[in-house]
Amino acid sequence: MKERFKLALALLAGLALAAAALLLLIFFWGRYYPLPYSSLPPVIQPAGTPADLGELTARVKNIEDNQAYNMKVFEWKLDQKLLILGWMALFISFAAGFVGIKTYNDLDKVINEEVRRALDKALYHLDPTNLRIWVVSYDKKVKFKGDAVLDENGIQKIDKNDKPLLEIIESNVSEEMKKVNERILLTGLLNIKPLGEPDQKCFDGVTVVPIFDLDMEKDFRNFLDRNKENLDPKRAAFVLYTREYHVSQTKTLAKYVNLALANMLPTITSTILTVGRGLTDAFPSPQEEAKK
Repeated sequence: MKERFKLALALLAGLALAAAALLLLIFFWGRYYPLPYSSLPPVIQPAGTPADLGELTARVKNIEDNQAYNMKVFEWKLDQKLLILGWMALFISFAAGFVGIKTYNDLDKVINEEVRRALDKALYHLDPTNLRIWVVSYDKKVKFKGDAVLDENGIQKIDKNDKPLLEIIESNVSEEMKKVNERILLTGLLNIKPLGEPDQKCFDGVTVVPIFDLDMEKDFRNFLDRNKENLDPKRAAFVLYTREYHVSQTKTLAKYVNLALANMLPTITSTILTVGRGLTDAFPSPQEEAKK
């Protein structure tokens, strides 16, 4: 791109030099053939038949002077026309040069965008490491069920409802998603970007969304409802990381086609690749990509 731009600037500079040379030629032309301000030499009127050779010589000289004068006037008018045409050519050349470079740059950008889109699409299907992945992470305290609580004899304890008593593990959404991010990196998927909450950036690529309780599930459903006109299953996919939480089949999973569940870290990557295979549409342009 830089080489082509330098070439365009060099062409424009050459055009400017050519225009300057044309102006200098016109200037020296005017100096060599200045506008004659002297009046016509007096015409000698013959008195009947020429009396002698001197009168004939004077008449011939008068005719030659008139012819030379008319020639200089003609040359000056021609020079004025050349000056006007030169300025017109200069203006048209600069305008054409500016429009030509602008059109070339615009065409170059369009071609680069189309090539980038086609290349991203082709490379993804050849190499899944090009798949764009958003990992949603934010600060929120959560609790998970751990191992069974045993008594001193190694027997599992029972709560007052006659259900097995389990350990309660306190954690944070950001800590859990940090583990998800590390797990994805270990598998070789490197195009990972953090995201605070699901937004318009999720319209392209695979988004891993934590769903650990009912409120988080409702928030995700609301996001799908708000953006159902903008979400395209061929451009956007979702992986719900749930651990032991059970997501509603009818209320949540049925809302979007390209969506899947992962309830443990070892299944995150395979689930991402599964839904990512459905992203067949071209990715955004480099300009859109830079804004993300």
